[in-house]
Amino acid sequence: MIAHSSKSQLGSIRIRASLLLVALLALNGCSGPSAGEELSPVSTVGASSGTKTLTPKSDDTASDNPTPTEGAPAGSDNPASVTPSATEGAPAGSDNTATAAPSAVEEAPPASTPVPPPTPGSIHETVESRTSETKDPVGIEDKVTFDQQVTAEITELREIEKPLAGMPNEVPEPAVAITVKLTNVTADAVALDAVVVEVLDSAEAPGGRMTGDPYDPLSGTLAAGRTASGTYVYTMDKDRRDPISVVVTLNADEPVVLFQGPIR
Repeated sequence: MIAHSSKSQLGSIRIRASLLLVALLALNGCSGPSAGEELSPVSTVGASSGTKTLTPKSDDTASDNPTPTEGAPAGSDNPASVTPSATEGAPAGSDNTATAAPSAVEEAPPASTPVPPPTPGSIHETVESRTSETKDPVGIEDKVTFDQQVTAEITELREIEKPLAGMPNEVPEPAVAITVKLTNVTADAVALDAVVVEVLDSAEAPGGRMTGDPYDPLSGTLAAGRTASGTYVYTMDKDRRDPISVVVTLNADEPVVLFQGPIR
C-alpha cells in the first residue's frame, strides 16, 4: 500500500514538472532565438529528470569590429586601411612608388688649387696717395709732349649754337667743340681708353659735357707711329670764353697738359 502511494506521488510530481516545462517554453521560447544569439542552458526547477531548457543569451557588449572601409565589400571585418594611389600618369598595375629622378646637372667639385689675385696687393695694404702733376700752360695752337713720348695738340676749336643732346639730362645750350689729336712717337702701342679732356671757362668753372653729335671721344689703342683724334663738346656762356682752358689727361701715370687761350 505504501509503495503504491509513493509511485502515485512520483507520477504526480513528473506531471507537474512537465506542465511547468511547457509553461516556461510558452513564455520564453515561443519566438525562438534570433540569428547570432547564443543559447544558454536553464535548469528546470523541481524537475527530477534533469531536463534543461536553452534560452537566448543577449550580448549587450558593442561590437569591437571597425566600420568597414568605404568601398570595401559588405561584411568585411578588416580595419580601414590607406591604399596608396597610383602615380599620376603611371599605367595601371605599375609600381606606384615615387622614384626620385637623378639631377640632370651635376655640380662641379670645388676648386682645390688656390687662384692668385689678378693684381698684387690686398685690402689690408695702404696705398700711397698720388698728386696729379700739371705741366706749365701752353697756348691753344701749341703742341705738347707727354713723358710717354705721346704728343698732344688742338686741331680744331669752334662754337656751336645748339648742340645735340645725347642723354636725357643734357640741356642743348651754346657750346664749344674741341678736337684733340694724339701722336704716338714710341715703338709701343698706347691705350687711349683712359684719356680725359675737360674744358674750363674764363672763371675756371667747368663746362657742361654734351654727348650728342659731334661728340666722338678717343678710345681703343694707338699703334706706334700712328695718330688719333677725338672731339669733345662742352656748354659755355659766350661772355666767358676768353680765355678758356683745355685740360688733357693721357693716363694716371702722366702729368696733365693744359692749353689756354681765346676762341678765334
